[in-house]
Amino acid sequence: MKHIAGNLLFVLTFCILASSCQTQSSFPDAPKPHPGKRYNLDAVDALVVQNGLRGSVRDPLSLIFGKASAIKRPDGTIEVCGMVNGKNGFGGYTGFVPYNGLIVRNTAGDQVFAVTGIGDGGNRDLAIAMLCERNGVI
Repeated sequence: MKHIAGNLLFVLTFCILASSCQTQSSFPDAPKPHPGKRYNLDAVDALVVQNGLRGSVRDPLSLIFGKASAIKRPDGTIEVCGMVNGKNGFGGYTGFVPYNGLIVRNTAGDQVFAVTGIGDGGNRDLAIAMLCERNGVI
């Protein structure tokens, strides 16, 4: 009887303590993106994006650029989402994959395209598409 009472007391104590604990995620909610307005990339913007993408791949001269969409945020940052095709290590084209990045000014004041992601034909494609949709670019 003592053994049962001891176990019962332990279970009750555990339940009371567990119910009083609040669960809190160690990761904060992702901040909502700043709203942006549709932005039409001009020839200079397109060249900046292409140069940024070329600096992020194995065979920069093989890139074929597809459609791109953009928004301009209140702080002047331009977010771009588009499609690009390039050659793999065997010299064959892999097919169009999505990319995402930001046109920003570097410390010298020049516009540069910072690539935040390029698809891989798999899960990364989905993640980039979700990011572009969430941020209102597509």
